[in-house]
Amino acid sequence: MGEPPGPFGAGLGHAEDLPFEFRPEAAVLHPARLARINSDNAQVLLADLSLSESRRAGEVPDDDQPWLADLERIEYKLNVLLGLVARLLAQRDSLPGHRRVRLFADGLEWLAGAAAVAMEARGVAVVYVNPAFPQPLFLPGVIVGRRSDADGDWSQLRFEGLSGQVVDLLGRMIFRRHRRQIAETRAAP
Repeated sequence: MGEPPGPFGAGLGHAEDLPFEFRPEAAVLHPARLARINSDNAQVLLADLSLSESRRAGEVPDDDQPWLADLERIEYKLNVLLGLVARLLAQRDSLPGHRRVRLFADGLEWLAGAAAVAMEARGVAVVYVNPAFPQPLFLPGVIVGRRSDADGDWSQLRFEGLSGQVVDLLGRMIFRRHRRQIAETRAAP
């Protein structure tokens, strides 16, 4: 039997305004559906990872590797193409409204306001984490808490049924975004 979960939000987290919705579920998800969700989530998180690790525009290629300039041009063209496809998908499929979301490796919380979800309710959080790749993460779980602060009322969802790979990739995404946020804060005048 596994260890009981620690306090909610005890690890590194990242806050951002993202397209988000919560879809209630009456029961624990069927294993086949959960396997599909984990597979899709891994694909989304790997795409996010690859998009964030692209070379920065304007980097000078190494003289010993002239093919890097060609690779950079191809990468630029792929980024333009991805941007166009993302806009087309966003026009075709209406994304949910933006909400303030705090992501952790084991759960998330969102600014729910008057639409707070009942304790112990099950559901799936649908979160679009990358505008360049408008495919959502589907994060199943159970509502384990609510809290209020100066921003308003938050609902807290602890994930259930995510694979180790998805949890690891989610943790890596959170770490990268947290690190980027710190770098941007330091660079700001």
